[in-house]
Amino acid sequence: MPWEDKLQCLPIGSGEISIVPENEEEDEVVEGTNSSDANFESELAPPRRYATARRELRKFATSSEPSNLKKAIGSFSKGGFGGAKKTSRKMKSSTRAATNLISMLLSLRDGDNTLINNWAEKLLNKNPSAEEIIDAIIYETTTSGGTVDEESIRNSMAFALSDLINKDREIDLFKMNDNNIWSMIELYLANEVKNKLIHEIGQLFEGAKNIPSASIKNINMMRKYLQSEISAQLSHLRKEKTKPSLKEFTKIMDIALENTFIVYEGSL
Repeated sequence: MPWEDKLQCLPIGSGEISIVPENEEEDEVVEGTNSSDANFESELAPPRRYATARRELRKFATSSEPSNLKKAIGSFSKGGFGGAKKTSRKMKSSTRAATNLISMLLSLRDGDNTLINNWAEKLLNKNPSAEEIIDAIIYETTTSGGTVDEESIRNSMAFALSDLINKDREIDLFKMNDNNIWSMIELYLANEVKNKLIHEIGQLFEGAKNIPSASIKNINMMRKYLQSEISAQLSHLRKEKTKPSLKEFTKIMDIALENTFIVYEGSL
């Protein structure tokens, strides 16, 4: 199943609250986009566009050599999608979904939304575990349509929030500070890029020839390398917007992804 450019808008939340990101009405036409961009995969992409990326990722899967991973990601972006800008556009649904989550977390922290306050109170009255709180937040901020994107997004949200809690049990998901939220974003985006790579060219990590423990180790290593680069990009960009709006959060994530792919393309 191909990755979708756009999520199907079928909310799976409780219906008690409505998360409406500030940029929901934003024009979907991105500067520089044209019909050839939209049809890149179906009309312009050569049959073996992932050949180099697969070869380098296969080398990484057996050697764990970072240089092979860098070349795999760089080729995936440049050869697979026609460059960093187009590759980051293909992940638009990921950044828009993250904006939904950020909107929810900010509202929970600031207590400025009566519906969300009531929802939170009702949830806390059930004395939920941290895992149950994570599930409830994801349930309210994602959509259900059965696409690969949606499954990946929920997986990445769960990973990011769980990882934060596992590293610091004192974190209150209803009172996350700015650094917590930025850390969540870098974990989420790194997992999303990792998921996209695995879905498109990562089948080589599966099969009888691969040792499961080695595959898991390399996949985790892939995510950590991506997180390191995405973190560096976000750290630079967030200095320019100390108190970003939701629209600015989305733009920062889009630019961070594009710059990350540019860095990896530089290894080719």
